[in-house]
Amino acid sequence: MQNNEQVFLYMKEEIERLAKQEEQALLQEMQQSKDEIYEQLVYEAKKEAQLEYDIQRKEIQKETSSDHLLKSSEYTKALVTKRDNYVQEIMNLVKQQLIDFVSSNQYLDYLKEKLTYTKEQYTFLNPILYIRQEDMQYSSILKDIYPEVEIKECSKNIIGGFLLEDLEKGLFIDQSFDFVLENQKTWFYENSGFTLK
Repeated sequence: MQNNEQVFLYMKEEIERLAKQEEQALLQEMQQSKDEIYEQLVYEAKKEAQLEYDIQRKEIQKETSSDHLLKSSEYTKALVTKRDNYVQEIMNLVKQQLIDFVSSNQYLDYLKEKLTYTKEQYTFLNPILYIRQEDMQYSSILKDIYPEVEIKECSKNIIGGFLLEDLEKGLFIDQSFDFVLENQKTWFYENSGFTLK
C-alpha cells in the first residue's frame, strides 16, 4: 500500500508539475499574445496619428500657401495701383507743362520747326494739316513753310502740335502732343524702374 501511495503521490506531483508547466506556457503565450496585440494597437495608433498629422500638415500648408498667395496678390495690386497713381500724377504734370507751353511764345517756333522737319522727311501729294482751333491764327505762317498744304481745324481735341495726312498716299503723321505724351507714358513705364516683376 505504501507503494500505491507513493505512486499516487508521484502521480499527483507529476500532474501538478505538468499543470504548472502548462499554466506557465499558457501564461507566457497569453503574455506574448497580449504584447503582440499591444504592439499592433500601438502601430495602428501611430499610423493613424501619422495620417492625421499628414492631412493636417497639408491643410495648413494649403491654407498658408493660399494666404500667402492672397496677401502677395493684394500686395502686388496695391503696388500696381500706387505705381499707376504716380505715373498718372507725373503725366498730369507733364500735360500741364505742355498746356502752358502752347500758350508761350516758343510754341509757334516749335510748330514751324516740326512742320519743316516733317515736310523734309516725307513726300506728300496732297497734304492736309490738322491743327487746333487756337492755332488757326498761325495758318498763314505755316502755309509759308509748306505752301502745298491744306490747313484744317482738327476735329480731335489735342493739346497742341499737329496731324498731317495724305489720303492719296495713305500717309498719316501724328505730331500731336497727345500722341507724344502717350508714347512717353509707355516709355516711362518701361524705363522708370516702376516695373513690377
